[in-house]
Amino acid sequence: NAHGSMPEQGRNAIQDLILAIDSIQESNIFGQASTDPITMNIGLIHGGTLINMVPDHAEAEFDIRYTPDNDGDDILTSVRELIGHLDVDCEVIPTREIRSARSELSENMIRGLEESFTMGSPVPYATEMAVFCEINQNIFILGPGEPGRAHKPDEYMTMEEVFEGRSEERRVGKEGRSRGSPYH
Repeated sequence: NAHGSMPEQGRNAIQDLILAIDSIQESNIFGQASTDPITMNIGLIHGGTLINMVPDHAEAEFDIRYTPDNDGDDILTSVRELIGHLDVDCEVIPTREIRSARSELSENMIRGLEESFTMGSPVPYATEMAVFCEINQNIFILGPGEPGRAHKPDEYMTMEEVFEGRSEERRVGKEGRSRGSPYH
């Protein structure tokens, strides 16, 4: 630790962290839209202990989301390589990973779902599907509501969306049975 009046006597961990974050954000690893295959959100930053001390520790927590076409280990390697080229004292430590999931429904069933809905593409957010796919990959996520309203103080679904969602779930179940799917 160094006193704030003598910053040359210490290494400022917050400044190192800012350089690392800038480098990551300026790279082409992460997209900026929820439809991009890999997204990153800097959710938390902590650093320093007193305003008059050069901070010797700082940390940032990132939420990285990726589709099944990407590999979490490759993403971490890329981030580590980016930071490794900088003159900073930083390390990347994964704290939790929920791997992306891909449904293994039959082609016939997937085609029917794609015909029925304007969705069916990978999404950069986690659902319980990632956990359940470890047991049974013949699942998919279907439900009402707008993802853009999720995790906000005024998150809601209209009753129309609830009833429409239930109606769609019934229809998909019936179509699955008519297509010979054992997953209904």
